Amino acid sequence: MRTSSFARIVAALAVLATARGAHAQGSWLPYGKFGASDIAVSPDGVVWLIGREPRSIRSTLVLGETQFVTPPGSPARVAVDLNGFAWLLNSDGSVWHWERNSTGKEDWVRSPLKAIDIAVGASGAVWAIDTDQRIAQLRNGAWESIGGAGVRIAVDPSGNPWVVSAAGTVSHWTGNAWAKLPGSATDISVAPDGTVFILGTTPVRGGFKVFRLNGSTWEQIAGGAGVAISAGSRAVYVAQDATTNLVLSSSNVMLRAASTDPSTQTTPTATTPTATTTVVTAAPASGNEKGASIPQTSAGTAAGALGALRGLLSKGAQAVVPVPIPSPSAVGAAAGAAAGAGGTAVGGATGNVVIPRRIRVS
Repeated sequence: MRTSSFARIVAALAVLATARGAHAQGSWLPYGKFGASDIAVSPDGVVWLIGREPRSIRSTLVLGETQFVTPPGSPARVAVDLNGFAWLLNSDGSVWHWERNSTGKEDWVRSPLKAIDIAVGASGAVWAIDTDQRIAQLRNGAWESIGGAGVRIAVDPSGNPWVVSAAGTVSHWTGNAWAKLPGSATDISVAPDGTVFILGTTPVRGGFKVFRLNGSTWEQIAGGAGVAISAGSRAVYVAQDATTNLVLSSSNVMLRAASTDPSTQTTPTATTPTATTTVVTAAPASGNEKGASIPQTSAGTAAGALGALRGLLSKGAQAVVPVPIPSPSAVGAAAGAAAGAGGTAVGGATGNVVIPRRIRVS
């Protein structure tokens, strides 16, 4: 895939994700057309998932909802950096990162670590759990262990890791020590604003219940369940198990109490995620809750982004990224149509901007 085309498609997906998060209705909505075993979202809303190709039994990487990407092996876990590029863990433990070198060429680059999980925080900090369950941070191209053990990891905005152990214990690094939280989990994610989400340990249809840390209490998010979870700036995503084989997203569960500050909760006295934990039913966002201050993309801008993306795909494209957007106003429609026409004109004029169906590794 050419550098310019890959960067453009990632940028377009980020703009469209903003529009989707701003206008989604209901608590949990299906994302994409098939299931996944893991999912990751960047702060800008670029989504990568490990799914199964239609009519195939092998796992693969998917960018957005339908853009298949050829991985350098058998993918098991995925994370995404601030540029929207993927970090990939294969089933053999090898760690790979999609990178752009000084000449502008993009390709998979192997990292000198074998791991079972990896995460990237909103600050860009990269942490992983190696195959001996040790916690390590990537610093200047080298992995440095800080002690501790776990099987699942997330990173908060301050660059500190949150970890789930093999026994389900939840802990987070304060900068010089590990602080344990009550309760247990099977997966964990920290949103760019610091909100902490976990999947519990009680099986339900689709996986395990979703909980959010609110002050010193774990709140259950009604209707959500999965086997993997990832929280972005505007939505939370869960990948469900084979009983439903769905990926769901919700922009409403991002809303949290103003008093919540996970970075200061070093000695929480939270209730454990059980059937008696507070249950929050996510309601359609009104625009007045905390989090509504995030700049939202107008319908016209979203339409323009979709038009430009279609223009890029117009020459030699073999895959389409269908992302539904709200109907624009008269002014927005005109702006979107103009931007779409411009994108199509660019695609037709250059003749060399081609988005292949797959990123192939040479």
